[in-house]
Amino acid sequence: MAKGRAHSHEGIPQGLAALRAYLAHVADPSKDFAGAGEWFCWAAFERLMARRCCEIWLRSAAEQLDGNARKVVLDAAESYGEAFQCYDHYRSEVGAGEPSPPSNEERARTPDRIAVTAGILERGIAAEAAGLDALAQAVN
Repeated sequence: MAKGRAHSHEGIPQGLAALRAYLAHVADPSKDFAGAGEWFCWAAFERLMARRCCEIWLRSAAEQLDGNARKVVLDAAESYGEAFQCYDHYRSEVGAGEPSPPSNEERARTPDRIAVTAGILERGIAAEAAGLDALAQAVN
């Protein structure tokens, strides 16, 4: 649970702090992602799959619980599933990390497209934060 909370490692934002920093970059029309490189796509894929893994693991863990603890962990799993859906939607909106013609890249950086993609990320971050909050309830 601590890895999801906002924190830093060697001065680099991690967890929710990293997502919020990424959102700030996505929402900034002056940022150019065209030269971001493969690491950028890999980081996005890793984040996406980690959320899906969290959902699956939490659903499995909930099977071992009963009562309110089970409900809370299932709620957290639902939130992580929602975050996964948002991040997957975002990935598809920006071209899924696949090389795309310049027109798609340019379209992705217009104010209208930035509003769409930033909104998707905001929903994903909110869902992930809700999952963390649910987990905090489970352990308190």
